[in-house]
Amino acid sequence: MNRFSDLQNTLAHNLAALKKFEGQVQLIVACFDAETDCKDWVQQNFSDEIKTGLLRFQSFNPLPYWHFSRAKNSFCDLVDARYYSSLDGDNFLSEDDIKTTLNLINDSGREYIIHHFSGTWGDGTSGRISIPGHIYRNAPYINELMPRQFDEIGVILRLLTDFPSLVFVSRPGVNIFDRSHWCKEYLELNGIRVNHKEIDLGAFDNPLNPRDKNYIKKDETIFFYHKLNAAYTFWKLSTQEPARQKFFSILEAAQREYTKTRICVKNLGTLFSGAAIRNLTKSNEVTLYAVNRNNYSFLGPWIEHYRTLGVKRFIIVDDNSETPLEDVTEGKDINVVHPHFGVFRSSKVFWLKALMSAFQEPGSWALTVDVDEFLDLEVHEEKSNLINSSPLEHYLSIADSHGWNHAVGILLDMMPSFEQIEVTDKNFIESMGWYYFRPINSSFGYQHLKPVQWAFGDYWPISFAFDIRYRLYGTIDCLRKIPLLRFYPELDINQGFHALLKNGRALTWQELLVPKQGLLPIRHYKMTKIFSKTCAEEKPFERAEQYFERTQKNFVRIAASNIDYITRSWRSTPFKKRYTGPSEFPFYHGYEIGSLPNTNT
Repeated sequence: MNRFSDLQNTLAHNLAALKKFEGQVQLIVACFDAETDCKDWVQQNFSDEIKTGLLRFQSFNPLPYWHFSRAKNSFCDLVDARYYSSLDGDNFLSEDDIKTTLNLINDSGREYIIHHFSGTWGDGTSGRISIPGHIYRNAPYINELMPRQFDEIGVILRLLTDFPSLVFVSRPGVNIFDRSHWCKEYLELNGIRVNHKEIDLGAFDNPLNPRDKNYIKKDETIFFYHKLNAAYTFWKLSTQEPARQKFFSILEAAQREYTKTRICVKNLGTLFSGAAIRNLTKSNEVTLYAVNRNNYSFLGPWIEHYRTLGVKRFIIVDDNSETPLEDVTEGKDINVVHPHFGVFRSSKVFWLKALMSAFQEPGSWALTVDVDEFLDLEVHEEKSNLINSSPLEHYLSIADSHGWNHAVGILLDMMPSFEQIEVTDKNFIESMGWYYFRPINSSFGYQHLKPVQWAFGDYWPISFAFDIRYRLYGTIDCLRKIPLLRFYPELDINQGFHALLKNGRALTWQELLVPKQGLLPIRHYKMTKIFSKTCAEEKPFERAEQYFERTQKNFVRIAASNIDYITRSWRSTPFKKRYTGPSEFPFYHGYEIGSLPNTNT
């Protein structure tokens, strides 16, 4: 794509080198240009090579922007040979390299990954690999990377992880696992032993466009592409939990750092697609940022609820929904984007923070809630200068007057109402109208659980009072949420919106929980999928693997529970209240330890 001039300088040379091995090799030119200039030139000048099968030209639809991994995966169905070898448009082949490679792969007793790297970063050879064709036909490049950097190294790591019998071949003294500290640590943490063989692959020529060996450090965009792609690759491919944890922390730090740079906003089109990316502008309007995938039954009521609350804009990341969210939502205030880097588990917060950096004015308010979470605020009807204000405007005026920068909420898992016979995905708001509320009982040891201490500290009785999942399933989840925050670039949110970080430091529960601010009730309708018969044949928690280990285990435990037992337990417990709105919510206007439910029942 846009490499026509390079091809004009390399194709004849490379075909001449390959011609001596005709019948054993084929060069495929995969062209993503919108114009036909390249195609016309190739067909006019190399018709004989096309006829003999030495050369094949294949046109593809243009990419929105050049993306190495997606481009190199795109023609995997075209390769029916025993081996695939990558070659960029500005690379030159040598007869020595071709001959040595063919001699090596003709060994039918073994399969090889051949890394043609010369040992000099920036000379174009680090991206040259040869791998078995049956592996390439499964599209081994990682598509959800940034447009360039680390793509071929990712293939090498993936193959050595998934196919331990492969022999890794490099030039003498050139081994990426000796040259890269992170690659070496990846192998060690995942317990991978490489069957390495050094072979002289012969002479090679520099590409048309060689780079300085320090080119990554000199270009801020390339520097971050490399950093993000490497960290994501290590995390994605790791099979051992300690390795996944280590590399996730590196990835998380890299993502946070990137969102604070000007190039994150400048290159937003490589992170997302969708008309909204072109149409949105930076604003101080109260904007709701969320990620959704296939939660269609919640979506309509959720949007209407937040419109009524006072949200001015919705920026929704559509995480590969089966029916695109643009097709099931209406309104000029709805803006849908589609992510291209990472997956939900690794990058949910990264997506939202990047969008805030691009479209939210510093110091303005933003909401971060999931599509099954309904934040409630009081409606004020008394006369004031805000008589026509929405609940959100009224609340934020109070927040502004007190200098608050965030609001803490608590998840209320909504449970079935007794007068409702059947819960469906259409009537979940009406049929799920109760929540769990019980007094303190310290004998369970709930106050000593690490997630509870982390989130609530001395205010643990508040969490205990509402934690129906702990009562019914014995699972430990964090009920604290940060649904409202004043956006600043130095502020970060964690994956589940449970915490805030400022300049990389996580704020403590003492800093987050401010009694005079109160706690905002967030009606949480996740249990709808457990009690709804219309959802009975679906998985209660779609893509549970996209959540972290403790949450995954909790989902499995909840989904495996006997629904009849759960229903009987819920009906029989005396500790429940009908939800009647935020005004009557116990902690909306404030709280203190002495005022908490305090009956050891």
